[in-house]
Amino acid sequence: MLKKLLVILVVVLAVSSVAVFPAKATGDLAVEFQMTPLFSNLNFVPGNLETRWIKVTNNSVMTQKVIIGASAEIDLNHLANVINLTVKENGATLYAGTLAKFFNAEETYLSDLAFGATKQYDFTISFDNAAGNQYQGKTMNFTLNIGFLSGGQDSDSSKPIVKAKWEMIDDGLDEALDAGAQFLPSGQYQVGKTIKVCAIVSDPDGANDINSVYGEVFYPPDIALGLNHEADRQGCGQLAGDKFNLQKLSQNAGYELFCNTIKNSNNNLVTFNSVLVPYTYEEICAQDGELKQETADVYCGEKTLSYEDPSGDYRALITTQDTSGLVGILENKFEYLTLTAFETDFANILYGSVRLNNTKIINGDLVWGNSLASIRNIGNTRLFIKIKQDDMGLGQTDSVWNVSYGARLGDLVGYKNYWPEIATILDNPLNLSETNKIDFSINIFKFPSIHEGSGYFGSVILSAEKAPHLTCNQ
Repeated sequence: MLKKLLVILVVVLAVSSVAVFPAKATGDLAVEFQMTPLFSNLNFVPGNLETRWIKVTNNSVMTQKVIIGASAEIDLNHLANVINLTVKENGATLYAGTLAKFFNAEETYLSDLAFGATKQYDFTISFDNAAGNQYQGKTMNFTLNIGFLSGGQDSDSSKPIVKAKWEMIDDGLDEALDAGAQFLPSGQYQVGKTIKVCAIVSDPDGANDINSVYGEVFYPPDIALGLNHEADRQGCGQLAGDKFNLQKLSQNAGYELFCNTIKNSNNNLVTFNSVLVPYTYEEICAQDGELKQETADVYCGEKTLSYEDPSGDYRALITTQDTSGLVGILENKFEYLTLTAFETDFANILYGSVRLNNTKIINGDLVWGNSLASIRNIGNTRLFIKIKQDDMGLGQTDSVWNVSYGARLGDLVGYKNYWPEIATILDNPLNLSETNKIDFSINIFKFPSIHEGSGYFGSVILSAEKAPHLTCNQ
């Protein structure tokens, strides 16, 4: 059952007038709107945003899955590319993306709603700061649909069931001992982390009644990816990439994986469905259980996380649909473990000839692999660079160092000056997957009166400290 809202967006002389008209709600689904129209008479310019709530009540006798979608879109001028939609529940981001991406999605799952319960969803529309004058006077229309996913979580005797699900590397392993799955990123530039997402699926009408099983993985809520990440991905609870299909394993391979390898070696990996019946290893793996009797099957598919996808808890959803169109869903979370890492394209700093009391600058650049210093983030956190150098044998005079250094990351900040042997954190964090230049400076106040050799040599140590993730409000 879907309830429809008509949404009209108009941009006139860089001012947007937005109107959302709700329909009446009846039956199992009741919808209350903060105001009617939901959005109206807004002075909407690039950079502006407006938030309104929609409350959904489940009057049925079963838990339902709330979904939203769009239909009847008219956007001849591509205004949807610069209007963003964010949906939150209790501050947690359930959806974030452009309206263009929202239009292309068949439907978007928000959350489960227990029977008799009410939830509030906060809808925010925002106008991209970078939107140009080409959108002046343009219009767009679409209908926003909100409703329950067909099937619900009831006792329907013909509905397919996702009894259990888990994520793993090969052979039922993950990379930590905690319950659920945890994975480390590759720590290599442009090398992703491929994991397997698996589920046990059954259908009261027989295993052959299953038509499809697919998975979806969603970014952690309230973590933004930043401008250096892949195009058209914002994080903030958004779908990470595309849906992916799961394929059925043979009966022997499925039983061996779940009932032997995982049950005996990593039994806290699995999330069991407990909505109606608390499924267990014993119920599924018994000699008269469903895997042995082939009334359930193990399905697995692959999902690749980017090396630059942020650390945190990812929501993973498995959906199965039978030949009648009935749906079963199970979700859990897995953790992408923190790795703070970077690499450089230089092995030394050549200061060359330096005059006394005259700061010399050694510039880097953004071109990877030439003779000028560049640095890039290959982990899944933002990071600050820490630098420490020795005195290169220049020593001290009256307990004051004869040399000082400076460094900066990028052109948007000033140099951070530091003395030898003092570890110093540079301003300007390195964002996810960002490549930036790093510039160095040196100032020598006095050369030692006695020195052997034709030059001065020393060491520099670069390290990193984790920086907080960008949030979705930044």
